[in-house]
Amino acid sequence: MITMQNFYDKKEVKKYCFKADNPNYDLHNFDTPFRSLVVAPSGSGKSNFITNLISLFCKGKEGTFDNIYIFCKSRDEPLYQFLGDKSKGSIEVYENLEKLPPINELKANEQTLILLMTLSRI
Repeated sequence: MITMQNFYDKKEVKKYCFKADNPNYDLHNFDTPFRSLVVAPSGSGKSNFITNLISLFCKGKEGTFDNIYIFCKSRDEPLYQFLGDKSKGSIEVYENLEKLPPINELKANEQTLILLMTLSRI
């Protein structure tokens, strides 16, 4: 059996890795940066789960993310309205992808959370 070596554990590679500040790790247990999918049927609680997760990311004096963008089908979803109001503008909610920031314009020294929620029905 071949064992794959994790080069990210090597000292020679770690010097190239950006270590993101993650002040609320003990609350949410997500390493940053991360990529994730939440896939489930309609009405199963995806938006509620995301709202709970964002609340953990935002706890304390300093949140985990500098910028949070939510792209969804409708801003009328009560949980998105709640997040937008509670965050006093630090969480931006959009109904289409026109405001999606180009990846090359994201600041390397800032952590950005981009959520692509259900944008259309199949």
